[in-house]
Amino acid sequence: MPGPAPVTTTTTIITATTTTTVGTPVPALPDKAAAAERKYATFFAADSRLVALGAKREPLSSGDMVRASLIMSGASSSALPGYESRLASLLRTVADGSSGAKTEGARAEAALTKLHTLVFRSYSEYASSITGVLDTGVYNCLSSALFYHFALRTMGIESKGVETVDHAFCLVRADGREIDVETTTVYGFDPGTKKEFTDVFSKKSGYTYVPPGDYARRKTIGDKAFLGLLASNFVAEAEKKAPSETSDPEGALRTATEALKHALDGYAIRNDAEGRALLDGRIGNFVVVLFAAKRWDDAAGFVAAAEKALGADAATSSLRVKAGYNLSISLNERSDEEGALRAAAWARIPQAASASLAANASQAANASLAANASLAASSGPPSAQLPDPATAARNALRSLASEALVDRDFARVRRAVSEWGYLVQAADRTEFLSRAADAEIFASLDSKPYRETLAMVDAALAAGLITSPRADEFRAHLYSGEADRLAVSGDWLGAATIADEGARKAPSRTELGSVAATYRHNFAVSRHNLFVDLYNAHRYAEAKASVEEALRLLPGDSMLAADLAAAKKALGLH
Repeated sequence: MPGPAPVTTTTTIITATTTTTVGTPVPALPDKAAAAERKYATFFAADSRLVALGAKREPLSSGDMVRASLIMSGASSSALPGYESRLASLLRTVADGSSGAKTEGARAEAALTKLHTLVFRSYSEYASSITGVLDTGVYNCLSSALFYHFALRTMGIESKGVETVDHAFCLVRADGREIDVETTTVYGFDPGTKKEFTDVFSKKSGYTYVPPGDYARRKTIGDKAFLGLLASNFVAEAEKKAPSETSDPEGALRTATEALKHALDGYAIRNDAEGRALLDGRIGNFVVVLFAAKRWDDAAGFVAAAEKALGADAATSSLRVKAGYNLSISLNERSDEEGALRAAAWARIPQAASASLAANASQAANASLAANASLAASSGPPSAQLPDPATAARNALRSLASEALVDRDFARVRRAVSEWGYLVQAADRTEFLSRAADAEIFASLDSKPYRETLAMVDAALAAGLITSPRADEFRAHLYSGEADRLAVSGDWLGAATIADEGARKAPSRTELGSVAATYRHNFAVSRHNLFVDLYNAHRYAEAKASVEEALRLLPGDSMLAADLAAAKKALGLH
């Protein structure tokens, strides 16, 4: 029985790996990926007949096992009744032809002889199909073991499947003991007792018989797992012929689709961890092909469809991180920052689930070859290779912020951080909000009332979005500008008052104090000049009143005090 063939892959951004089970809810995808999810939903529609059979308790009836094996072998709905009738007739013939044997063991051995006489013509490694055996007589270890299992179940003799690394046979309970049956040869009943078996078996099949005592290399399995081996073999047979996804991407995709269908059949009938592992491997291979073709929207949509149909586990969560990360990077490069953020949000695994994913990574790396060998190889533990969606989100937010700041759409940056900020670290959120706050204040310096802009500076400083030195720089500019405006209008003391306030609010900007002193000096000079004009016109009383008013506004100014003394002297007031 062949194991799945390895598929070597190369991807542009990352490669796929699989892990084990943990589920997480995820946000909505960007539009094109969501459309791809709807397209790929049909890929995960399991055959309802297999689902119904998989829901039954074991042991399954011979009829149920026959039906499941024929469906899994590709029998169409129209052809299925004919195949069932042929196989049922054959099994009755085998049972009738073995009924004359005296013991249960002898009947079981006679059934093997009958099958090799009536059905089995020649051995081929890749002849797993039950319909193929009926049509051609070509068989392998699994198909012959299932035929034999069906026959004994029809005869009322207890039988089980036995699985080894790359082989399958039957274990029969008869005459009070357990007997191995290697169904690939007519001498396979209780093979350890027959020299003919030893001579024929390895030469014909290429396999090595694993005796009952070697429990570490063999596993007795139930009916559903036995049928599930068909899916494993069909997957291996499909993947053996897989073309390279780089040289023939469409051919690789067709092969991946075929393998996925077989794995889905196996999971429908088995509905167990090994069936899911086989299916997860095929999901991963499909994604690898899409990655190689840079079909990022399709890859994300495919993973989303898989999780919607099957539920998330660690393998699909790992793929979701990678597909979402790649899609986010791609959308950001296409200047669709909002879409990139949605992809990063979809890719993100909450922290608790992420820890579980990492904890399961090493277990996944040791999953069975039959389940996982064809998934793209990668170095190191799977968890170590997971990209961080926060990186993609940070890139998208940075691009969005740069674009918005060029357009002076500062509110867009705040909305984006409010909506998507949970995807990045607190320091990243602060960075983007800081850039927006700084740019918005800068744009407002000469376009809004200075008090309004000062309030923006205070709010940004209180929120930690700008530093104290940067706040003082803005304040110095605002207070200086307002003081200059008043000074131009001749309001020197008003300008000085504004400059003094600025010096208090922006203590690191010492130039504001000097500016205030200059404005007060200018006020004194302007009033001195007025005084001089009045004095020289011999209007001493008016000159005295003017300088007294100036001193009330600027007490203690030495030049104005000298002017007042001169006016009083001229008026004869001492």
